Order: sequence, then structure tokens, then C-alpha cells
Amino acid sequence: MIYYESRLGFASYQSMLVRNAGLLRTGGVSSIELVIDCGANVGFFSKMIADVSPHATIHAIEPVPITFDCLKRNFSGMPRVHAHQLALSDLPGQLRMAVDASDPSISHVDEGGEIIVPAITLDEFVAQNEINGIDLLKIDTETFEAHVLRGARSSLARTRYVLIEITIENNEHYTLSSLMSLLHGDGFDFQLVAFRNYADRGEGRIPIMDCLLVNRWTQEGRALSAAGSSR
Repeated sequence: MIYYESRLGFASYQSMLVRNAGLLRTGGVSSIELVIDCGANVGFFSKMIADVSPHATIHAIEPVPITFDCLKRNFSGMPRVHAHQLALSDLPGQLRMAVDASDPSISHVDEGGEIIVPAITLDEFVAQNEINGIDLLKIDTETFEAHVLRGARSSLARTRYVLIEITIENNEHYTLSSLMSLLHGDGFDFQLVAFRNYADRGEGRIPIMDCLLVNRWTQEGRALSAAGSSR
């Protein structure tokens, strides 16, 4: 049984199975042992990971109460999946969020939002949960991705892959170039290995896209660098 809070719930799960699983295969992601799902919603991505990597430990993070309730129920009895009712940001504290009752999946941080949620940085979350290495960090926070990355500098240095949703159109929070600049720093340098255009076109406008990136400072990254220097 799958719990969801919008009329498109099951279709969204089917899309996740086909598209995101395919993106991970295309990018060569394997040997997944620990996953952090930022903006987990009701847990469709985490469920897909649990299905393909049943031995993986998953931390699913979702701040919106109505959505988090579905998330908890979807992973009841699954001890390797840990649900956390939190928002991630560049500073600890509280955030206001706007929630669309007809489709809570598009809830987003908004100073005029009607609900208040607790927020911490990803670095704090990783330290509190004694996480040493992250195989896959998925970030889908409805244009709040840059804030998540700014609070994740030490976490990114111990991350192999990042899968991030990037909103191009009607986004006042960041540009593509400013967001990508946050994926290079002390101990980490992420390279794009695969992407998906939400418009499902091979060319043309890209309103939103999923990007899969590999950290070239991880074991895979050093191998890629060595292969590149030998050519």
C-alpha cells in the first residue's frame, strides 16, 4: 500500500520508478549504502531506492506535516528508512512554508506561508546522525536548493553523488550558474553525468531539470580524473 496526499500520487510514483531509476542507471550509480532524501515528500524516491537497494540506509527528510504523515506510514515497519520532520536550510531556526491544500507536493518556503517548520543545516543533520559517508544525496526543495547546499559544505565533501532538481524558469532564488558554483569547494568538485529535461524534449527550453552529478574527489572521482589524464 502506498500513501499519498494528492490526486497525482500513484502516477508520480510510477514516474519516479521509470525516470529517476533510469537516470541513476545512466549515471552508473551503484553500491548504494546510505542515502539522504531532502524534500522527500511522501517518499516515492526513497521507496524506489529501498526497492532497488534493499540493504541501503535511507534518511528521508520532509517538513510539511500532512505530507510527513504519509511519509511515515509508507515506511512503517521498514527499520532501514528513517523519516525526519525537518526543513533543511543554510541556517538553523524556523521557516515559513506555503502549502497548497490541493497539492501539498508543491509546498515551498515563503515568508508569508501559513505553517512554521523547524530547520537545520544538512551539516548539523549529518553530525547529529553520525553519518560518515553519503552515497547519494537527493535534493528537491522547490527552488530552495541553493540554501540547502550552502548549509552542506562539509557534507558535500563526504558525498559520492548528488541528484538535484533545478528550476530554471520563474525562479528568483538562484540561477543555474550560481547554483552550480555551490557544488565546488574544499574536498568536493561535482561533475554532471546525466540529466533529464522535465519538458521531455531532446532540445529547446528547459523549465525544470533533474541533474545527477558525481564528486570527482571521491574514489570514483579520482578514477575518472586518472582516466581523463591518460587520454
